[in-house]
Amino acid sequence: MSNKCKNIINPLRVEREGNDQKGRIKPDLLPESCPVDARTEIDDLVFVKEFARKISYYDIYNQKNGNWGQFFDTDLTITLANIALQNESNFRGWIQSEIEKIKDNTVSLAEKKKSLTNLFKYVVNLAWQLDMIYRRMPEGLPFRVFLENQIFRLAPFFNKMVSYYKGAVAVGIIDETGSISQKVFGEKIETASEIIFNKSFSLRWNYAGGVATPQDNSIYGTGTDDHQLYLGATHNFFTDILYRFLQTYTRTIQEAKLQFEKLLTKSDHEPHITLLLSFIKLFQYSRQHLNGLSARHLDLYYRDILKLSEKAPQPNQVHINFELAKRFEQFLLEKGAFLKAGKDAAGKDVFYKTESDLTISQAKINSLRSFYRGTQADDDNKSGLMVYKNRLFASENLIEKEGINWQPFVQKNYEDGKLTGISTPKALIGFAVASNHLFLREGNRTITLTLTLTNLPATLPVNLKDHFGIELTGEKGWIQPATLTSVNGSGNQLIFIFNLDEKVPSILPYAGKVHGGQFGTALPVMKVVLLHIDNEPFIYQYLENVFVNNVNVTVNVSGVKNLHLQNDFGILDASKAFLPFGAIPLKDKSSFIMGSNELFQKKLTSLSLTWDWKDGTYAGDVNPDYILRKGAWAAYAQPVQADDISVPTYGDNPLLSTGNTEGFIKTVFSGDFQTAYNTYLKNVTDALKPATTSAPPSAPNPPIANALQVSYTAEINYNIDSDSDFPNRNISFFHMTPFGCEEKHHKITSGTSPLLPQFQHKNANDPFFVLKDISGNVIAGDIEHEGEFYLGLQELKLPGMISILFQVEDGSANPLIDKPEFHIHWSFLTGNGWKSFLKSEVFDNTLQLTKSGVISFNIPVEASSENTSMPLGNLWIKAAVNDADEAVCRIAGVHPHAVLCTLQEAVSHPDLLEKPLPEETISKLAVPEAAIKKVTQNYDSFGGRPSEQSDQFYKRISERLRHKDRAVTVWDYENLILEAFPAIYKVKCLNHTRYETSGSGDIYNELSPRHVTIVTLPNLRNQRQIDPLKPYTSVDVLSEIDKFLTKRTSAFVKLHVKNPIFEEVKVSCKVKFFPQYDASLQVITLQKEITQFLSPWAFDAGSEIVFGGKTEKSVLINFIEEREYVDYLTDMKLYHKHDGIEEETETAKAAKGISVLVSVSSKNHIIDIIPPSADILNLETCRC
Repeated sequence: MSNKCKNIINPLRVEREGNDQKGRIKPDLLPESCPVDARTEIDDLVFVKEFARKISYYDIYNQKNGNWGQFFDTDLTITLANIALQNESNFRGWIQSEIEKIKDNTVSLAEKKKSLTNLFKYVVNLAWQLDMIYRRMPEGLPFRVFLENQIFRLAPFFNKMVSYYKGAVAVGIIDETGSISQKVFGEKIETASEIIFNKSFSLRWNYAGGVATPQDNSIYGTGTDDHQLYLGATHNFFTDILYRFLQTYTRTIQEAKLQFEKLLTKSDHEPHITLLLSFIKLFQYSRQHLNGLSARHLDLYYRDILKLSEKAPQPNQVHINFELAKRFEQFLLEKGAFLKAGKDAAGKDVFYKTESDLTISQAKINSLRSFYRGTQADDDNKSGLMVYKNRLFASENLIEKEGINWQPFVQKNYEDGKLTGISTPKALIGFAVASNHLFLREGNRTITLTLTLTNLPATLPVNLKDHFGIELTGEKGWIQPATLTSVNGSGNQLIFIFNLDEKVPSILPYAGKVHGGQFGTALPVMKVVLLHIDNEPFIYQYLENVFVNNVNVTVNVSGVKNLHLQNDFGILDASKAFLPFGAIPLKDKSSFIMGSNELFQKKLTSLSLTWDWKDGTYAGDVNPDYILRKGAWAAYAQPVQADDISVPTYGDNPLLSTGNTEGFIKTVFSGDFQTAYNTYLKNVTDALKPATTSAPPSAPNPPIANALQVSYTAEINYNIDSDSDFPNRNISFFHMTPFGCEEKHHKITSGTSPLLPQFQHKNANDPFFVLKDISGNVIAGDIEHEGEFYLGLQELKLPGMISILFQVEDGSANPLIDKPEFHIHWSFLTGNGWKSFLKSEVFDNTLQLTKSGVISFNIPVEASSENTSMPLGNLWIKAAVNDADEAVCRIAGVHPHAVLCTLQEAVSHPDLLEKPLPEETISKLAVPEAAIKKVTQNYDSFGGRPSEQSDQFYKRISERLRHKDRAVTVWDYENLILEAFPAIYKVKCLNHTRYETSGSGDIYNELSPRHVTIVTLPNLRNQRQIDPLKPYTSVDVLSEIDKFLTKRTSAFVKLHVKNPIFEEVKVSCKVKFFPQYDASLQVITLQKEITQFLSPWAFDAGSEIVFGGKTEKSVLINFIEEREYVDYLTDMKLYHKHDGIEEETETAKAAKGISVLVSVSSKNHIIDIIPPSADILNLETCRC
């Protein structure tokens, strides 16, 4: 699909905000909104007052003497009721209407004059009525004190208004011929001139009278009457007086309402007022009954005709864990078992009931581990230099710590939505070779490891040797050579060469207690570990698909001294000079024998003896003549034959005895010492004769060796694909997994052997689930795992079932990642590797780890605790994902032997439906069981909901009657979601809009028939977000919404339920701060305040978040300038990022219908400080 087709905007799109939970509340839909009698006590009292004025009063002489109003006009309760009944918005509307008439060019001049006159009338009549009420109030009454303060504040403005009135009269723009029907505080409005010139105000007004007050026509200017009217009515001085009087009017109404309620509780009313108030109070019962007619009418229709009713209470549920008594192996807790949960607020016993059978055993969760393979998405969203793609991470200890929740596959750290690091340790993996040829006690030792491979890449890192580490088994632990001499990869071979000099300790056989690990061998071991170089790709990605065919180990050793030496006369001590052939060696008879368990258990390709002869004793070479073969001496030849190789032993060098069959070489003396010795004897005899005068002769020296060193080369070859090389092998090849090791050979694992551990499973015919491509075809080959989560179980009798509670942090899954339908693949470890569960063997109530729940595993007898690829002694269960590792929730706890329990008789316990049952409330069964040692409630209950209230019922039913539980219109989609998902605060539906995310790029098309896109925003209260500036709805909720709507919409609709697109806005400017502030600190403060201004809902849960929207550059400039610590700013720039492109703009406007404008993180706003010295350079030259 072309890029143009992937991003299509509707130019005629109607901008709309969507709907939210507040928007669902329609007061007009409630019965109270339509009462038969909507009057209140205040209305009744004012009605009595007005009605009394209509009734004539006759005195005792039967003469008309006024009306009955005089009995009520002066009463404080009725006066306050009259004030409280006023409508502030009406008064405001009158003033606004008159001003608009004056501004309107279509209105006649005469009407404008009347409008200006009316404005004066409203003000002076309000002042007069305030004064009249003030006078009627007794001294010390709180309301009188309030009015006194208000009058004191208004006095100068009232006097100024009188001056403006006289000025308007003077310029001829007043017309008092018209009348006004409105009233102020229930009294008719009189002309302004009547009040100004003929009324006497109280002293608090400081009013000298209309005549004495000077006129002021400054606000009217000059020009035509029309122009003067406009200037006067819109002048700031004039409108400020109007605003102040309007403000006082509003305060007076509010204060009157407050004082009225207080006055009703008093007991010192006049008798006739007391009777009136009593009657009105009693009358409220009749009124309430009458007003109930609206509700009864709705109930008749909703309940009796449509047979609808409030939703029944939904009982809460809780997960309970059990521990078995030690003397029992297993116990079945049947469905329907009752547990005690104390008492409710009313003192009633509370019980919960198990929802399924539960098999309880002695099994325990002993270990939790994780593995993760970095992805390209990690590199795309990172900050820093670490290369994450194909880097391996592994954690050996995920056992939960109190209050700390963790991801099952990897612990990623985010800041402002960017990946800043992975706290899971880097995985130590590689391969190992065990061979007796690595038994190297001493000397200068050069080891060459040659691997013959298949699929070795042609291109490998230049610094290849820096990516590997070598370790060998020593006496006290692992030994590391100083450095790798070389690592060469060419053709189909990978060759490792390194040297151990004389200072390096002996390489000895592997011992589990000393070296750790689980190598199933008694041979010396060489580990080749893959090293992590943070800023380079991990070497695993080059070698993961390489297969090993042959392993060759060659050792070249010189300077071996630890030897067993003997001759025909006994054992020789090589720590000092010795006689290899005895004191009188006989040619072709005397022999020298050498043995060594290091040398002769190896396939020697060369062997040489280096003698250090004592001066003058011997100058010839002494090399092996014979080798012990099958208990007999045979001619020595190189390389040695298979029969010449002794059984590997690693203790002291063996002694030659009649039981030895191999392991020794013999050299026969080839010199002519006998002739010299015979001559010596003759000379001695001659010297002993009496006639001899010569000195006695010196005896000849037999061969005397000061020292003997052996140099040798040995080589062993191992064809991993050959069955013949497997029996009686003295070499083994191992994978080093993150948590163990595993021997590899064609006889052990069928097929070819990879060079490195693999994290995958075969897809075709997998019994748990089979993955298919977008076309519906089964994906061929193996499925690579992105993450793995391991559970180690102990004391589980096989075959057996275990039910495990996975308590997750709700909503913590990454909402940006689409969760696959087939996501978590479960398998168990056997003696031959990992084997997939049957689908029927796993019962998952967690929606693949997106909500808290119990997963039950029926583990077959094939499971084994003896596979060395994981720590021994545990039965291992593995959860693997090939994608979307963050599309699961963080885990708070993993607990065995769990069952879901439901509150019983929920109607009887309303208090338990309003709030969750606290953890640790349930601790025992209602009927004790001897097999149950302990009952534990580790977490609060969930899911409870009280009975539906009447207002909620009327709201739901009114919506139900409109959408009829079918999603057809935009309104239907939005309100269906808001009702069914209270955790969603806001939702927007866009018809004919297609929004899809995929690896090949997003598709957004606002002109796509048949497609409907839903975007949601969660309730921000108590929400944990990776990036608080971008509140996303969790993937499990989006999935539930999709399923919910699919059942209610047309089969022809292609539905897309997504999170909105967040488009970032960034500010760049230079700012000069006032000198009394620390500029470096204020930069941080300003960055935070700009972020809060652009995204207020991220800081205040009461603020609204809106779809679409726009941000003006000028508004931001004004906001920054208003900061108290900012002197001025320059070079202001506003950037808007959408569709991956950041561009400068004057107005940032959301590009798509599903977009929300948000601020970048505060530290990304660019604020440059203008130094104080810059002010001097910028000063303008004064020309005055």
